[in-house]
Amino acid sequence: MNDISQPPPSPNRATPPPPPPRKTRKQKALIAAGITFVALLAIGVFGAIADDGDEDDGKTVDRVAAPKTRTPEPSRTPTPDATPATPEPATEDSTPSERATPEATRENTEEAKTALLPDFVGKQLQAAQDAAQEAGFSNLTSHDVTGENRFQVYDRNWHICSQTPDPGAHAPDIQVDFGVVKNNETCP
Repeated sequence: MNDISQPPPSPNRATPPPPPPRKTRKQKALIAAGITFVALLAIGVFGAIADDGDEDDGKTVDRVAAPKTRTPEPSRTPTPDATPATPEPATEDSTPSERATPEATRENTEEAKTALLPDFVGKQLQAAQDAAQEAGFSNLTSHDVTGENRFQVYDRNWHICSQTPDPGAHAPDIQVDFGVVKNNETCP
């Protein structure tokens, strides 16, 4: 019988390496997502670095309510050709708001320094923040009332369980703190 066999491979020839395994669709998608994330992160970092910190660049709109203006009081120093100004006496039929008393003047100045804080309990966090800023409050914060200390990254996913201070008239610079939980959770 004829035994035909192939000659053994020569030791001088190397076998080619096997081709690299092909990437699956899932692996390709993860790589694309990673590249996109890194690109967006780089854009954000470079954007923050490029921002020189000018607060008044003319592009931002200040959402703080304009302060109430007071009418200037007449000068109390008498002029040579003018008679000294005397306050009008209060009459029986004048209302307390029409009388010029130190208490009324103090109330008017206190009224100018306060803003009305609405009740935001049960509202979406983002909507409440927008409304609070429109009411004149800009020092806003929020915290997770479940005790898990989760960050409120996307404010539209949270709703308000409590607020400090309570609704009412407050100084606009007071800190307003919202106690929140995720939209699909109930308040504790």
